[in-house]
Amino acid sequence: MKRELLLSALVLIGGVAIAGVILAVPALAQEGSAPIIQFPVAELGNCGSEGECKTYCDNPANVTACLAFAEANGLMSREEATTARKFSQGGFKGPGGCTSKESCESYCDNVAHINECIAFAEANGIIPPEELAEAKQVQAAITRGVKPPACGNKRSCDTYCRAPANMKECIAFGEAAGFIKGRELEDAKKMIAAIEKGVTPPPCGGKEECDVYCAKEANFPQCLAFGEAAGFISAEEAAMARKTGGKGPGGCRGKEECEALCQSPSNQETCFAFAKEHGLIPAEDLQRM
Repeated sequence: MKRELLLSALVLIGGVAIAGVILAVPALAQEGSAPIIQFPVAELGNCGSEGECKTYCDNPANVTACLAFAEANGLMSREEATTARKFSQGGFKGPGGCTSKESCESYCDNVAHINECIAFAEANGIIPPEELAEAKQVQAAITRGVKPPACGNKRSCDTYCRAPANMKECIAFGEAAGFIKGRELEDAKKMIAAIEKGVTPPPCGGKEECDVYCAKEANFPQCLAFGEAAGFISAEEAAMARKTGGKGPGGCRGKEECEALCQSPSNQETCFAFAKEHGLIPAEDLQRM
């Protein structure tokens, strides 16, 4: 019985781990980790650092070797390498007459060029299917007359949409374009309602970044206050979190971490003592033990 009561109490402790529900407008695509390259790179003139390899590959005479290395080591997809080879041959032009990766990115970063750039990307297999599908969602929303955020391109929108004053505009577009839906949309609207009440959200964006920010003891009160105001946690859970400082037995945080710790028989006395100390087990249940 003691174990069951402990786990019930841990559900409440886990309910106040609110960092993961502080939302930000999601980026169109998330970049993965780059492969680890060992220097010197024999295939690239024995360049000994990232800077040296860039200098080597900036030389048009080395483009073939560099593209082959990039493709073989997962730095570019086959489609990207094929397109890059077309550009390297000279005379090949992209949207708006761009002739390099940099000039094409600059041109296509402008939402006014979205139709031309998506058509070119699809015809030449430049971006992965999932990213192309997301780009078409943006295109379709704009075609329907949905006004995009007043930021112009992805880079500036990443910054623009993190500002509390702009979140409502960005979330509305994300909903219209189909990026934000279901539970994520419900939580985003709760967040907007809290901001409109004058509650300042933590200065972090996305689950991972907010997990790190809100795990710091100095930031926990701000995260907790916003989570309660947005309705991510109840008043009862917030009160409990303030009692415990957001930590469970042994300093664990969140339902999963605390459950894992307290599932171990060697930790159950520690967990029971913590639950008793913080009033997580009703008095009548304690009397029956």
